[in-house]
Amino acid sequence: MSASFSNLTRQELYTIVTQLQTAVEELSVRIEKVKKDNRHLSKENTLLQSYIGNLIAKVGVLECVVVWHLFDTITCPSLLMSVWVF
Repeated sequence: MSASFSNLTRQELYTIVTQLQTAVEELSVRIEKVKKDNRHLSKENTLLQSYIGNLIAKVGVLECVVVWHLFDTITCPSLLMSVWVF
């Protein structure tokens, strides 16, 4: 589209403006949908992070018990994470 609108009729300008308004409305709807999807994914991500954190904590406790039974000593869980987690 050229930058000069002086050669266009009133009807042509009206058509162009209407098309641009429709495009802006469609983009606004799309932006709102993407924002909504992003909020939903962010909530899911938080839930999964919590779930994974809980699993890691449980595995750490389980590893501590296993090591205690194997070596009859209590070992630091942070040390276990570096030794047992792959």
